[in-house]
This record gives sequence, structure tokens and C-alpha cells, in this order.
Amino acid sequence: MPLYLKIALRYLFSTKSKLLSFMSIISIIGITLGVAALIITMAVMGGFMYGIKSKLLETAPHIMIVKADGKFQEYQEVVQKIKDVEGVIDYEPFVYSQAIAGKSS
Repeated sequence: MPLYLKIALRYLFSTKSKLLSFMSIISIIGITLGVAALIITMAVMGGFMYGIKSKLLETAPHIMIVKADGKFQEYQEVVQKIKDVEGVIDYEPFVYSQAIAGKSS
């Protein structure tokens, strides 16, 4: 039997009063339940964080190529270079612009 277990059992059952022994057992059970709840909460939050990260990476691009002046006429050449890179699974050309939306009242 390990030394820490001997010391714990000796302390737990050392008192002659049954009330103190009962209170010790209740406190150990309370600490055990608290630690178990903390472990479960951390596991659930870790899974939630993984889900959020995977959803963000699905919707946001890993890399975005933008021309400084905003006009990207020769994008076909860039697309061909991107296709030739090993490990590239997919690409999507898109239009990125700014606009103002308004509503008449």
C-alpha cells in the first residue's frame, strides 16, 4: 500500500467520533465530485473549441491573394500557378469590393 494512502486512511479513521469520520468522508466525496465536474467541463469546452475552429477554417480562406490596385485581370496565370502547388486541394476566384447600402424612409 502506498504511503499517501496509509496516511489518508489513518487520518480518515483516526477519530473516535463517528461524526468527524462522517464529515471527512463527505468532504472527500465533495472534492471528488468537484474535480469530476471540472474534468467533464474542460472536456466539453475542448470539444466545443475544436468545433468552432473547424467551422471557421471551413468558411474562411487559408490564403487570399489580392492585387494592390484592386484590378486583377491576369488571374488565370495565378490560378495555374496555384494549381501546380503540391497539396492545394481547391481554389475559388471571387470578387471583393466595398459598397454602401441604404434604405429610404
